[in-house]
Amino acid sequence: MFANFKKYIAKKIILKEIEKQTSIHSYGFCPLSSVKTVLLLAESDEDEKNQELHAFKEQLKAEGKKVIVWAFANKKEILSPIFPEFRLFSLSDLSWFGLPKRELVDQFEAIETDLVISLDMNDSLVLDFLLAKSKAKMKVSKEKGMKQIANFMLSIGKDDNRKYFFEQVLFYLNSIQTKN
Repeated sequence: MFANFKKYIAKKIILKEIEKQTSIHSYGFCPLSSVKTVLLLAESDEDEKNQELHAFKEQLKAEGKKVIVWAFANKKEILSPIFPEFRLFSLSDLSWFGLPKRELVDQFEAIETDLVISLDMNDSLVLDFLLAKSKAKMKVSKEKGMKQIANFMLSIGKDDNRKYFFEQVLFYLNSIQTKN
């Protein structure tokens, strides 16, 4: 019961962040070719090697993008070092409500990016909070209950894996055409 109360409060906090962001941003779609910086949000592998995330990062870098990864490790401590372009954080970085502490949020908000892609396949409130806090012009995620958390959501059906989702995101972002 206590855990449900904390989850309820966390969702309320996220919804307030979504309201703030939608009131100050006018979201627009842009083709991937015009994006310069990309932030990937994801859950870390338990062993913290994150080979799949590194592969996604390298694929985007090969297209000329600056890529930053923030990954949440659902454990008390992380063993991997923290790098500016690949930031792991853990349960020790969360507040009582299970959301990132102010210090972590400040670091996150200092990142300027054109596009945020949430590769969260498990509806993590931690990653949802960061997605809501992002000031990126375009936010992409899988379809979620909080409809305004991203301005581009994909329904991936039963195939609930990150690799497939990432491929679909790239396909659709490369398909966007803008009128000049």
